Amino acid sequence: MKRTVFAIAILLVCSGACAEGMQSEQDSRKHSAEEEIRAALCDLDKGDYASAQKTVERLLQTDLKNIYARKLLLFSLAAQIKPGDKSPGNIALIRKAIEACNQGMKSSQFTSEEKRSIDSFLVSFYGKERAQN
Repeated sequence: MKRTVFAIAILLVCSGACAEGMQSEQDSRKHSAEEEIRAALCDLDKGDYASAQKTVERLLQTDLKNIYARKLLLFSLAAQIKPGDKSPGNIALIRKAIEACNQGMKSSQFTSEEKRSIDSFLVSFYGKERAQN
């Protein structure tokens, strides 16, 4: 499942192309966001999920509607959760993942199929959170 989400994320990010010519400030921000997404994808590829999480969280602070960052955040959080780990850090990750899922469910940018997947993630995360308490 992680490989599938990762492959989809790579295709979505790589499918966009930068416009040629003069770049406005908006184009410059878009380019910067694309670089951040690429950096997060590299971190994910290396298995450095915490670094990918930090990168996309930083991006979301400046671009709340970045759909690729939202998807990568969900993936990076889910990848870090350790089953059966009752540490405060793991519980915090579960709660962050639940919040990220709730944000995704509210977004009109996610397709109905993606929302069904998020819903499945939510059920899983709530089950993990309940098992931790």
